[in-house]
Amino acid sequence: MAKHEMNGDFMITNGDNIFAPEVFSNLASNKKEIFVTTRKKSKYFDDDMKVIINNEIVERISKSIKNEESNAESVGLVLVSGEKSISAFKVNMEELVRDTSYTHKFWLEIFNKMSEKCIPINYFEISGENKWFEVDFHGDMAEILKLYREYNIKNLETFGIKKEVSNPDLESISNEIKTANFNLEGNPFVKDKLKTEKI
Repeated sequence: MAKHEMNGDFMITNGDNIFAPEVFSNLASNKKEIFVTTRKKSKYFDDDMKVIINNEIVERISKSIKNEESNAESVGLVLVSGEKSISAFKVNMEELVRDTSYTHKFWLEIFNKMSEKCIPINYFEISGENKWFEVDFHGDMAEILKLYREYNIKNLETFGIKKEVSNPDLESISNEIKTANFNLEGNPFVKDKLKTEKI
């Protein structure tokens, strides 16, 4: 449905991902090819979208990759630039859309298909704290709201403006997050995610 929008350089991202603004500008500065953003971790989990990198090129992306075979995690942001890359992406996307065996698979399968055809898929490493978040739980949203407020204050101070950033809508959402009864007792991962700080 978006094919007609792919006439120039473009990026694709998962709808539940949030990135610091500089991630987009840094990614866009790359040469005319395909870049899949990745993040290295000390440990990978079964639900991570894992990546195998071979000779500096992305070989495969899948949650089914064994954790010990993973070189990075895909963070769900891709740059497709240059006429040749755009054409290759669209052709392979069409093939997968018409193949019913891919109906319930992740969109990143496009890059596995391209890799099998020896079309180079580059990776772009996102490093540093607070560059990327995936919003899965209410606690994730509370953390993002906190960082958003800090980001605005930092930008104001950069220009010599000392001002407290206040947004009633953000405060209302934050209070709602902290006071809601999520009924998630018994899941230590979720309970840890739900730890919030005053915004």
